[in-house]
Amino acid sequence: MKQYRFIGISLAAMVALAGCNDPRYLTEPEREVLRGNDTLSGSTGGGSADFGNATQANMATHIVDPAPAYAADAPRVDGQVILGAYGRYRTGKVKPPESIGTID
Repeated sequence: MKQYRFIGISLAAMVALAGCNDPRYLTEPEREVLRGNDTLSGSTGGGSADFGNATQANMATHIVDPAPAYAADAPRVDGQVILGAYGRYRTGKVKPPESIGTID
């Protein structure tokens, strides 16, 4: 029974003391956190609520670039040509390569 009494008194004290927090006396970084701002500035020396630069660098290392620079050099593809090649493959009328060899 003592345990329940202690828990009850502790909860009452926490609820009563929660009202003592006056926002006029908060520091600017604390106000930014209460506003829901992701980044902290001022005397804290920077930082980020989304885990900081190390995590962002790791994510950039492991995430595939959706528009890599070499994609601009990709050959153009014509759907009609591919459809024709697929049809010839299915019917057994594949065109032989024009030439096989190396470029001089």
